[in-house]
Amino acid sequence: MSRKEFATALIALLAGLFLVGTMASDLTAASAPRPLPKLATIATTSPGSTLAIFASGIAKVVGDRTEMSPRVQNFSSYVTYIPMLDSGDLEMGVTVSTEGLYAWKGLEPYKKNRNIRLLMAGPDLLTAYLTTKASGIRTVRDLKGKRVSLVVTLATMKLWGEAQLKAAGLDP
Repeated sequence: MSRKEFATALIALLAGLFLVGTMASDLTAASAPRPLPKLATIATTSPGSTLAIFASGIAKVVGDRTEMSPRVQNFSSYVTYIPMLDSGDLEMGVTVSTEGLYAWKGLEPYKKNRNIRLLMAGPDLLTAYLTTKASGIRTVRDLKGKRVSLVVTLATMKLWGEAQLKAAGLDP
């Protein structure tokens, strides 16, 4: 399977998951399926980000293959749109799994969002520490006694970064 065929299959799968998510009735009650909405909003982060591009791909496939007109709505952060998803003001949001878990459990910076559901888990979000070659730093342990700045874009990234430093025996 070529890369293009794989990407097309992946987007089709995600579009199917999107449709299942929008059509699914409450699984605890036997009720008739709801009709597809004419307009569906897919929430995501800033334009140009990986997740925004991913959301645009889902919207394109769903729009091409159904009578729905999905639109991508960009937000400054997950903290902004996950509560809107929880309240039913949005149909779908593209986020990293950890943010969804924190939002569902009500861990900082979220309040409990019990009406959200994970449709699909994506790849792990990795963190990296960068320095110059001339610094002499080769491992995380070499950071001991040095000033470290964590530049984060996600609520959970700060927690991950601090956990990595603690795992290396450092006090963040």
